[in-house]
Amino acid sequence: MKQQLKDYLSFGKSERNAILFIMVLIVLVLILPAMFFSHNPPQLINSDEFATEIAQFMLVDNQNPATSQRDFNFNEPDKAALRTRFTPFKFDPNVLNEQGWKALGFSDRQAKGIIKYKNTGANFKTPEDLKKLYVFTDEVYKIFEPYIT
Repeated sequence: MKQQLKDYLSFGKSERNAILFIMVLIVLVLILPAMFFSHNPPQLINSDEFATEIAQFMLVDNQNPATSQRDFNFNEPDKAALRTRFTPFKFDPNVLNEQGWKALGFSDRQAKGIIKYKNTGANFKTPEDLKKLYVFTDEVYKIFEPYIT
């Protein structure tokens, strides 16, 4: 019985090596931060310099006019940011060229994709036909819907 217990609780050579390796890692993890900070002690921040830096930041921040908060949807911030990306104006999607799509706020790639779709012979008969395009998600379509002629 004693021999069976001893065989059960003994470790093989690879297990002993693994335990030794883990113990060395633990010791290094505990000692290295103390050694690092003994050579490079953390520097204290001068509160006066920090206060002047904050004042400079606030001065620059107050000079840049922020967008109106009434235009921002705090419940869905991603959609509110989407509205600021586009600059809608009255347009006919059948006659608008690539520069016109870019002026609306679409990227170069998106504008080229729309023009490529129109060059295949597609024609927009109703405003809802724009929903066929991948760039016109429901949110984007809601932004442009009143401007489509």
